[in-house]
Amino acid sequence: MKKFRTLPSIFFMLSFFSASGLVIAEDKTTSDVDVSEEEMALLELLDEQTEIATKTKINADFVPGMVTILSGSELEKKGIHTVWQALGTVPGMEVSIDQTGSRVVKVRGIGGAFASGNLKILLNQVSMNSALTAQAQPVMNMPIEQIERIEVIRGPGSAVHGEHAYAGVVNVISKKNTKSVFAGVGGNKDRLVGGTYVWNEEDQNFNASLNMAFSKTDGEKTDNASDALFLTGAAINMSQAGVSNAPGSSVEDRKYKSVLFNFTMADYNLKVHWLEDDRSDFFGAINVLPDEDDDGNYENNFSTIDLSKKFSWSENLSADLQLGWLEYTNVFDFTLLPEGFGLWHYPSFPLTLNDGYLVDGYYKEDKYYVGTDVFWEVNEQHKLLFSLDYSQTEVKESWQKTNIDPNGTKTLADDFPINNMQKFHFEDGLNWPSEGKKRKLTSVTLQDEYQPIQPLLITAGLRYDDYSDVGDNVSPRIAAVYQLDDKHIFKGQYAEAFRPPTFYEDVWSPNLEPQTIDTVDLGYIYKGIDNILRLTIFYSELNDVIIATAPLGFKNSEGATVKGAEFELSHDFNSEFSTNYNLSYAESKDDLTGEAIPRTTNWLSNIDFRYKPSRRYDFSLRYHYVGKQYREVNDTREKLDDYGVIDVTANFIDLFGKNTSIQLGVDNLFDENIHYPSPMVTDILGSSFPSYEDDYPREERRWWLRLKYQFN
Repeated sequence: MKKFRTLPSIFFMLSFFSASGLVIAEDKTTSDVDVSEEEMALLELLDEQTEIATKTKINADFVPGMVTILSGSELEKKGIHTVWQALGTVPGMEVSIDQTGSRVVKVRGIGGAFASGNLKILLNQVSMNSALTAQAQPVMNMPIEQIERIEVIRGPGSAVHGEHAYAGVVNVISKKNTKSVFAGVGGNKDRLVGGTYVWNEEDQNFNASLNMAFSKTDGEKTDNASDALFLTGAAINMSQAGVSNAPGSSVEDRKYKSVLFNFTMADYNLKVHWLEDDRSDFFGAINVLPDEDDDGNYENNFSTIDLSKKFSWSENLSADLQLGWLEYTNVFDFTLLPEGFGLWHYPSFPLTLNDGYLVDGYYKEDKYYVGTDVFWEVNEQHKLLFSLDYSQTEVKESWQKTNIDPNGTKTLADDFPINNMQKFHFEDGLNWPSEGKKRKLTSVTLQDEYQPIQPLLITAGLRYDDYSDVGDNVSPRIAAVYQLDDKHIFKGQYAEAFRPPTFYEDVWSPNLEPQTIDTVDLGYIYKGIDNILRLTIFYSELNDVIIATAPLGFKNSEGATVKGAEFELSHDFNSEFSTNYNLSYAESKDDLTGEAIPRTTNWLSNIDFRYKPSRRYDFSLRYHYVGKQYREVNDTREKLDDYGVIDVTANFIDLFGKNTSIQLGVDNLFDENIHYPSPMVTDILGSSFPSYEDDYPREERRWWLRLKYQFN
């Protein structure tokens, strides 16, 4: 399917010139055309407001920076299944997985491994990033059937959202006003079931909703010819390669569960979230392939309670008060190294581990927070925002069980039961945060929105964050939006952002500095009745970037630069046929090596074709392209091959009864060869090897089916 990999440039060249012609023609005729119902619906969509960029409701095209709003219902019709998959359709965003199956999102060439939290994740405006790794895996795996919309900021957002709003911000809004049940099946024994329900009393200003889902899959179980143990074991001692599970299959079982409750009465709002993601070892925590029968797992669980109250003292002065609690637990149980692995090259362990290297662990952190946003509308041209926030995160429980002493001081002479599990409560300075570890954060935000003349809106912001353990940080932003007329909008922004070391990074390498980023964005938007065009160029400087070091640890590197452009075009040919294109280019340079940032690509693109011959039938074809990806400096392999994937979806509305919908789809229709990049590993002799010579193979062609019933 190599021929499909050249399609993005061809499609975008053609679409750009054709769109230019359409724009010119549209300019000549718009005033003479009666606006149809479909066109009115489009205009209403364009007027959709968002609070993600400024906390004040502004049309998405007029906020500072570039904001993308993804409609849940539209994502469903296109055959998108999860939040993680949806983010892969956003310009400049690339999705992949790491060796343990964690959902990874790279934004404009900036991405993360295990302990890298470069993306702020919100669920209904509640921050979900854990202090341990700054990830929020269950949110990434939420089914689209639960989602009302997804709001995305590309670029820094710390001036409003603080920590981890480094490369971008994602706010997932769940459904709160529908009554439905849904179910699904698919290849790899995929299963999905869930539903939403709402109680609504408009005369009493009362609304309560319940949103639940459960999904399960056996995963792709891809074939792998080698792993890190097979390669390094063969170099050191052939018997080590002999105990490897490679050649063999990855172990990719995954479960997701969630219950979301929302209650609103008058000016009060209560949100309760419970989400859990449970997955197998995939390619192994240290890139050693698990046994196919291994029942090891990683479990991430988030529980949140958030209460907010709106105050209004006058037409021009109001405030929001928010307080809440978040509990995050991380549970794991896996075999790090297989049965029969020998540690004779370590003097302390002259015998073979008959049961393998076993590790169980449990981690729980609690976060309490309180904050207030005060809004003052000085006049129609001038709005001020003042925010004050405080939070405290504490490790409540933290331990591991293993059959090897993590301190490395026990020997067989000490009667250490090498093939029996022992429980350890770690002290800081080892490899897991200790119980009682705390992080207190006080934040102050000031924002000024000023409109000196009607077409120009200037937004200036400054946020100060003070941490009890890593010092303080200031995040400024200055932006301008100029509306030339009702079709043409110009935007510019300078913004800084940061992220502090995670708890996991801090215990391995104390005294790390927070990493920061400075970004300049310039944008242009054309808004017509049938066409929407967006163009963005950006330049970012990354400083004190936290990177992993061999064999274990982290450090602040010298930094990096990323520059690029993003192009988007939406066009409705008529009431039946429409299309959306986006093309992204990012060029990165690591200041230390002079090379591109590893595991990133220059080119990304998405093309959607939509055909809707009637209300009851809706067909979608999607093309997703990822360019060649760069290797690490010490990796002599060629760049990872590019790939282009075509997915098709058919939607049937009310086909077997009123309020019913059926979806049929095939992902990767032409069985394209997909691989995600694997890192290099270093053995005890200091030699470097690819962890997986053929990287991480991904899904082949897969069918799926979805059913939904919407209650009146």
